[in-house]
Amino acid sequence: MISRKNLSPHIDYGSVESMSPPQDGDKSHILLAILGLLTCALGIIGNGMLIYLLSCRINKTCLTMYLLNMSIADLIIIVNYFIDIIFYFRPTQFPSLISSLRYISNFLGNDASIYFLTVITVERYFMFFFPVCYHSHRPKLFTALMCSILWALSLGITLLEYFICGSAQFTNEIFNCDTIAILHFICNFMSFIAVVVFSIVAHLTRIQRQLPRNFPTRFDVSIMATIVWTLVFWAPIRIVNFLQFWIPPTYRPDLFVVFVLFEMIYRNGRPYIYLLVGWWKNQEQQRSIHVFIESALKHTKENKSKGTQEDKELA
Repeated sequence: MISRKNLSPHIDYGSVESMSPPQDGDKSHILLAILGLLTCALGIIGNGMLIYLLSCRINKTCLTMYLLNMSIADLIIIVNYFIDIIFYFRPTQFPSLISSLRYISNFLGNDASIYFLTVITVERYFMFFFPVCYHSHRPKLFTALMCSILWALSLGITLLEYFICGSAQFTNEIFNCDTIAILHFICNFMSFIAVVVFSIVAHLTRIQRQLPRNFPTRFDVSIMATIVWTLVFWAPIRIVNFLQFWIPPTYRPDLFVVFVLFEMIYRNGRPYIYLLVGWWKNQEQQRSIHVFIESALKHTKENKSKGTQEDKELA
């Protein structure tokens, strides 16, 4: 069984068989579990709705394709949370194959989600600062190729960490599980923070210089809100897990439950951020949900021809 400590920088949500059934004195945990169940239900509805709208109702652009894949990754993790909470009330020993698949899907979804968010930030940076070069030199089918690369990269890193941390034959210092987990954290967390902070600071600086002549698009507001949401709910959990490599491991169920709740709020909240941004200052108009979300994810103000050209590229 893969240890909880070795799952850093992720949280072990797949070890439901190690969770004890709720006792009479665990009312606070039961309440948090019910709250988590409701949060997961909202997340499944929100991400499912977003996946449907981005697939069938909203005009596809290079950036919305990344958001579609990011929502798929989030939905994979939310379904795992939902299963864990259900079996919290009645712990069940899963077959090793199912446990392994859930472990891999959890890591895969987490890595893919953060990679897609990073790529969205980078592409938006080039689109904003170098528009002519971006649209003239961007290869055809670049978005589809990048999505495939990011999913393959996430799967490769996930399988590498799974086999090293889950196999007893890798006991030497070179292939130590803790070393792999630390490198994994540095690659994911530090690169994301560096890229996102640089892009956002540059973005905000240029927007401030252009005000009031030119306001940011709703898409920029959506992405900035998503990044702030990520830094508030996702980053602290990874930092604490990273510090556990040097702090004596003490498993505290209350802290673990809070971390799980933070992670679920982070995964489940993004669709509603887009809905809120699209609804902002448009609430006086009678519009459907997909119009609000499409408005929040529109990254151009008047140039629709480029968006149409990108749609044809992605088709």
